[in-house]
Amino acid sequence: MENSNLLWFLLLLFLALDLLFAILRVSFVYVRLPHLIGLREQFPDAVMRTLKLLEKPYLTATLRLLVIGVHFLLLALFWVTLAQPAGLTGNLWLTLFFSVLAALVLLLVEFAIEGVVLRDVERWALRMTPLAETVVWLLQPLSWLLTRVWGSPEVLQRSLGTVTEDALKTWVEEGQKEGSLEK
Repeated sequence: MENSNLLWFLLLLFLALDLLFAILRVSFVYVRLPHLIGLREQFPDAVMRTLKLLEKPYLTATLRLLVIGVHFLLLALFWVTLAQPAGLTGNLWLTLFFSVLAALVLLLVEFAIEGVVLRDVERWALRMTPLAETVVWLLQPLSWLLTRVWGSPEVLQRSLGTVTEDALKTWVEEGQKEGSLEK
């Protein structure tokens, strides 16, 4: 019985981590630089810290590692905690059905949370920066390896970090509205 309680605890823990990492990923993937920079007067240190984090070439790889890693752990825990005790392991189609159903429910919950974050993604990025910095630091060896597979960090930074023409137009439009363009 004690082993079962541990498995349920781990399942709930990794579900919570999955949702936290979904917030983290959305906060940094969808952050709009002009809007973030527009918050500089209110939160100067936090904005600079977030901008510095966004420049790190390992951020994207780290966010991918987090999401994929937690999803695999959740699948394994789902299998051990729910599928085996329910006797689903003997029927491949039934196991597959419940695995897909669990994945869809998780996906819906992630989308709901991401929708909340996207309403004010820049402020979420500011809030999540300390956690993101810690995770980037912890996973830097694995992230380094992934970025080497994708290409050198310098090439990645140039291709991922370049400002598009649309981004510049949006930046100018937002800066004119807020009066921060002159500054």
